Amino acid sequence: REMRYIITESGNVYTWGTHSRGGHAGFGSGIALPGETTFNIGTNVKVKKMSESYDTICAITFTGKVKCWGFCSNGYCGSDYTGSYGLNPNTSGDTIPYVDIGTGRTAIDIAGSQNSFCIIKDNHEIVCWGVNTQSGEIPYPPLASGVVWGDDESERGDACPAADLGDFTPIAIFGSTGVLSVRGYCAVGENNHSVKCWGTNTNLRFSSSATNSYKTNLVSDFGDNLPYSLYGYKRVCGCLAP
Repeated sequence: REMRYIITESGNVYTWGTHSRGGHAGFGSGIALPGETTFNIGTNVKVKKMSESYDTICAITFTGKVKCWGFCSNGYCGSDYTGSYGLNPNTSGDTIPYVDIGTGRTAIDIAGSQNSFCIIKDNHEIVCWGVNTQSGEIPYPPLASGVVWGDDESERGDACPAADLGDFTPIAIFGSTGVLSVRGYCAVGENNHSVKCWGTNTNLRFSSSATNSYKTNLVSDFGDNLPYSLYGYKRVCGCLAP
């Protein structure tokens, strides 16, 4: 996929390049767009933030709701839909449903990893969906590698548990999208912008003492046992603006 997109201050999204799979903008697959073209994800839907996994895009709207489109199998769009949203006008716009993130809840931040998405809700809980490609990417241990999360009603909305990060209040989240050997997330905390990460510890993302083979795939790996990261924030996630 060779595509780019921008979000304007008014919440409009423009894209250009070649959309090789999934239908990321309502123009089908293998379509080379000649210039900046408007995304169509719903009538008067304005986007605040977008993130992507390998073949899927999810966005937070100005109202704090979440929509996902592109390749939707394996819970990628936060539902049991196995087709692709955005392949044509019949699967674009208002046809793209909102992701069920819980009664009365809104999203304040979103991030994608290789095959999954995580959001921070307005109550500072983190919930995720997609494929637990490598143990720990989906923070609901003890999920085995390859397990799909979010394609069943018992895994969505009010029934979806929050990730247990211990005594930690997340305010921002970053994923490892585009890095094939790295699958996981880092969250920035409210106090002193401390960082906690989960997934697979390639390139020492978690702490100085964790080995590259370390994975957060056990219940005992989470909660207050999940260490603060010394490197993940800068090496994998990027920077949080002051």
